[in-house]
Amino acid sequence: PSDPETFYPLQLSVCPDCWLVQQMEIVPDDDLYGDGYAFYSSASLPKQAYHRDLARRLLREHPDQARRLTVEVACNDGDLLRHFRDVGCQVIGVDPASGPARHARERGLDVTVAPFDAGLARRIRDERGPAGLLIANHVAAHVVGLDDFFAGINGLLADDGVAVIEVQYLMDLLVGNQIDHVYHEHRYHFSLSALASLAFRHELIVADVRHTPAQS
Repeated sequence: PSDPETFYPLQLSVCPDCWLVQQMEIVPDDDLYGDGYAFYSSASLPKQAYHRDLARRLLREHPDQARRLTVEVACNDGDLLRHFRDVGCQVIGVDPASGPARHARERGLDVTVAPFDAGLARRIRDERGPAGLLIANHVAAHVVGLDDFFAGINGLLADDGVAVIEVQYLMDLLVGNQIDHVYHEHRYHFSLSALASLAFRHELIVADVRHTPAQS
């Protein structure tokens, strides 16, 4: 007989102080990102094009930081990170999903299979030095501890380092009635004020904001 299916409540709450919206129920990482995790970013042609264009822009805008050390948190199968490696940057990927991470390693990328937190950030910095560029696309919504995650970003970045953090915008979800984006992998939904408040708490400053098109 097949294993019984597990069900979790799906409820959102909002903090009246910082206005962060989040799931009431935190599903264990092993249930979300175990061997059966099936999302591979390179499977989408539009996402491949988005990654190529993003890499070109970041290399143009932050060339010194990128070439020093580029770290991608939630690198998945390495579809974005490979563009930095291919132009000679030192790169490190981090991802808790073993399947996509294995594919990234097959592409010749240095990938650590683990959730990103302050402890892992210290280990990377001790072994490879500070990161000039840190990319975290659509991962802040998925972590268990936001403070641990942002403390890791602050701890890993060089003094002149740049962190590029991409999140789904709460206002788009509300105005666009994007109810299908509310599921257990999306533990948090960010307004700009909530994200800026969280960053400031960890000595990070929001220096630039760009509203990007929806990705396929």
